[in-house]
Amino acid sequence: MLRTSKQKNAIDKREVIRIYNQINQEIYDTGISQQKIEISENSLMIFAVHKRVEALKILRDNYPELVSYGNTALFTEFKAKLKENIEDLTGMNIMSILMDYDAATQHSCDIIYFDKNIQNK
Repeated sequence: MLRTSKQKNAIDKREVIRIYNQINQEIYDTGISQQKIEISENSLMIFAVHKRVEALKILRDNYPELVSYGNTALFTEFKAKLKENIEDLTGMNIMSILMDYDAATQHSCDIIYFDKNIQNK
């Protein structure tokens, strides 16, 4: 679990980016090439461009179902780690994390829904 001395209940976009990239490096052994974060009421949206895992690229043509199952398992692990670390960073409860990834463009969008308003006042 990551710890921070930042004040709880405030979203520090730089810390979110650092956490997101760190989790990507832990799971995929590669980082993110671009990231953008937007905050709106009770949600935090992360837009990212990923570096594709080479092993999955190789398997995609001949074993698409295997790649799909592998991606689903990796997303599940990623979401669990992201939830734990962002809740620890903010001190707020996350209701849900929605993720989508386009393998063709390597773009992703992650939407994190909190149980209360997170916009900085």
